[in-house]
Amino acid sequence: MSDYAERIKQSNQLAQVYMDRLQLGAGDKSEFLLNLKGYLLAKYMLDADTGENNLYRLAILSIKQNIHPKDAGDYSAAIERVEKYDCHETNSALDKKVLFIMNVERQLNVMLDDDKAAEIVTIEDLVDQLYPAYCAQRK
Repeated sequence: MSDYAERIKQSNQLAQVYMDRLQLGAGDKSEFLLNLKGYLLAKYMLDADTGENNLYRLAILSIKQNIHPKDAGDYSAAIERVEKYDCHETNSALDKKVLFIMNVERQLNVMLDDDKAAEIVTIEDLVDQLYPAYCAQRK
């Protein structure tokens, strides 16, 4: 197994640990935040010390950091594609952010209001929206 494939495997295993904690009962809101952020960082294959909480910027960091080695020769072109908007006013980083939020909704069996979900900028914003729905669903 290549080093890159091993990193993916380890990140997915770590993400599952965080998601299991969330699904079993995350405790209070601060514990929920810690587990959700751990899940995000593991899914994005980022180090825990990024210091960043903006979901869009974390998506950009993830894509830039994890460009597959086979694409490394064309790194600048790949980076340009990450931040370039298409005709639908979206890009790879925005897609990654939206897909992450949808994944969390599915994993935790909660639904966020689409209009409110569009306002999510940081991991804290996501927790502010998810945690009440998560607590209501667990009752």
